[in-house]
Amino acid sequence: SEKLRITSAGNLLLGTSTAAISGGVGLLIANAAGGRIKLCDSDLGVTATDGFELIASDNGTAYVWNREGTDLLFGTNNTEKVRITSAGNLLVGKDSVYGSGLTQVHATGQYTLDLATWAADANGPTIDFYKSRSATKGTMTVVQDDDVVGKLRFLGADGANGRTAAQISAEVDGTPGTNDMPGRLVFGTTADGASSSTERMRITSGGHLLVGNTSTAFT
Repeated sequence: SEKLRITSAGNLLLGTSTAAISGGVGLLIANAAGGRIKLCDSDLGVTATDGFELIASDNGTAYVWNREGTDLLFGTNNTEKVRITSAGNLLVGKDSVYGSGLTQVHATGQYTLDLATWAADANGPTIDFYKSRSATKGTMTVVQDDDVVGKLRFLGADGANGRTAAQISAEVDGTPGTNDMPGRLVFGTTADGASSSTERMRITSGGHLLVGNTSTAFT
């Protein structure tokens, strides 16, 4: 049976002889499970875990897979711009992991991340921090009093490592329940001669401002 066709227009068809080619498409791969391109080294015995694949499945989902235990690189102008490591880190501007973040953006200028909302309303850009007590992704297990919900840390290089100079922490400030999430903001700075931050100020769930004190009772 027919496996491959080169049309009079120069189109290459794999797995189909009747599919319409339009929009400047030069290569069409079609089969019951969707199109697939697999690239492997010539010395490999081709298996399901070998090589690089571009897949368009029959349910409309598109995949870019590196089946090997190596990094996946994207570049323009003959220069690497984005890398996904084999461990799952997303790196922009650097070809190796620095620090513990899954997503890392590195630049030589001061501007590294922009968030913009363009809408004719009162809403602005939003960053969400989620915390669940469940170890299963997407499962909502209630948090507990004093749990850290999110944290912003500001680090400077000490000549060998990045050290925290200051931080802002959002924490649970009471017992949570359904539609009930008491919270506080805690501000910390690092003293001269120290390498970690100390709490200096907090805003409690009741709206009280505490400076240099964490336990004063308000009535």
